[in-house]
Amino acid sequence: MDEGCRAQSEEAQIVAIRAVVFDVGGVLEITPDLGVDRLWEARLGLTAGEMGDRMGDVWTGGSLGTLTLEEVHQAIRDRLDLDEQQLAAYMADLWREYLTSANTELFHGATGSALDLRGCRSCGRCHHLSKQGVNRN
Repeated sequence: MDEGCRAQSEEAQIVAIRAVVFDVGGVLEITPDLGVDRLWEARLGLTAGEMGDRMGDVWTGGSLGTLTLEEVHQAIRDRLDLDEQQLAAYMADLWREYLTSANTELFHGATGSALDLRGCRSCGRCHHLSKQGVNRN
């Protein structure tokens, strides 16, 4: 070991982990395009790509945490002119697409065991994994 490495290792400190962030969509969950935008564009009489045009900044704000879930829901109601029942159906479709199936190969490689995410995926309303929890098998 050279002197630089030894000096760094002697100065290392143990730090408690205070949070763990999971990247779910497209990483921990495999998220194929199930056509939710196209389905809802047809239902609402919108042109192809209009959902993305109307909602793009809202999805960005929700992803970055600059909008709360309630603010996202309000923007959906306002921009798509949806009532509460339509909003619930739209969100269920979005979550079904977003949380399609666990990337079990990645989970197994990262943890050495399989993880059970069925609780979050089944309700269609969860907005993050910690709502239902992640349980080791």
